Amino acid sequence: MELSELGIWKELDMEPWVRDSASRWSALTLRIAHLYMEIFATSPLPRAETEVLFALLSKDGERAEPSVVARELRMSKQGMTGLADKLEGAGYVRREAHPSDRRRKIVALTPKGLELVKQVARGVLGRTADILSGFDRRRTEDTIAMMERLCAKAEEWHDANPA
Repeated sequence: MELSELGIWKELDMEPWVRDSASRWSALTLRIAHLYMEIFATSPLPRAETEVLFALLSKDGERAEPSVVARELRMSKQGMTGLADKLEGAGYVRREAHPSDRRRKIVALTPKGLELVKQVARGVLGRTADILSGFDRRRTEDTIAMMERLCAKAEEWHDANPA
């Protein structure tokens, strides 16, 4: 049964396209989360630690301030400190001095961390390629641009409506 067929959706005074969007986003989010959980399960590390490595991989020079990673992953600075401690102890990251402020630190991937995150990334990219096969590149790029705008709007809403 589609969410749009449930009584609650009919009771809400919403345009049908808003209800349908919510229904599709919910279904897509659940499916993507399930796929990524399967891929992240191939990592020997807990998911949160693997996500920190992924966040660092996406940064220039595979390094970033812990507060930047914490904000991106929506975790507390204390939570990020704990994860960085574990990852550093296991040899996946190292802490470095900040280039312009000696009071601050940078967390950087080590070769061991880079190898692990590349291994998991190959799974992510392979699964993504499989899912996108058969789609037109231009339409896919248009969809990505739309998703980026949706993410930005969702971030704006979240920032304006903290939990």
